[in-house]
Amino acid sequence: MNLWSIFCKNLKYYRYKIGYSQEKLGELSDLSARYISAIECGRYSPTFDTIEKIASALEIDDYKLFRPIDNYEKLEPRIDIYWKKKRNDLY
Repeated sequence: MNLWSIFCKNLKYYRYKIGYSQEKLGELSDLSARYISAIECGRYSPTFDTIEKIASALEIDDYKLFRPIDNYEKLEPRIDIYWKKKRNDLY
């Protein structure tokens, strides 16, 4: 996995782990939710200043966004996705 893929995956991982939506992370880092989404999908590459803002909002050291994680902990599914799937299963 290359460094950029690690960064994108880790950004989403740490955001989910702390329980933030893209909107919440954007609000705390003074960025838009669309921009956060684009970074997570690998469409935009943020500047170092932006990476520092994101890491600060996630309350982690910025280097952790670039460090490969051997065993990603299983993250709980997002509630809205969970309920949408449940609703679809009923019909």
